[in-house]
Amino acid sequence: GTSIRWDPAVYKSIDQQLASLYGKNVVLVGDSIMYGSHMSDYHEGNRVIITKNGVTYKNNTSTIVWSYAFSNYLTSQYGCNVLNQSFPGCSYNDVTNNLSTLIPADRDIAICLLGVNDWGNPVTIRTHMASITNYCKTNNIIPIFITPYPAIDYQAELAQIRGYMK
Repeated sequence: GTSIRWDPAVYKSIDQQLASLYGKNVVLVGDSIMYGSHMSDYHEGNRVIITKNGVTYKNNTSTIVWSYAFSNYLTSQYGCNVLNQSFPGCSYNDVTNNLSTLIPADRDIAICLLGVNDWGNPVTIRTHMASITNYCKTNNIIPIFITPYPAIDYQAELAQIRGYMK
């Protein structure tokens, strides 16, 4: 079998990368998973995120969703200013069509948890990821994508996405 060997250099590198987070402005962009709309403790706040098809989505103030825990971690451990711009049903298309609203230009890092609402269309996802990446590069924002990528040829699709991100 394969064994995993602990390598202190890897952990030193991770610590160095995490140290670069100190004081950064982070935006979370995603669908209901990032938003936490399926939680029993859902509480709608007062801050408007977006109005889509006549429905106004406001921030979720629940403290039991993972995005709250993640935001709290980034704030308490790294002094980050975190803005959650997620909303239920959000797709790559929604983000691409509302880039400056969902990913404000004053952010340093954009963490995008998207793809569930785009399932089955890898070409569209790739195109939107390229648009989001280009917007982020133009505004000196580091894009981080977390996505259940629905590609048939996973390795070929992933190679193309990596090409867009360079």
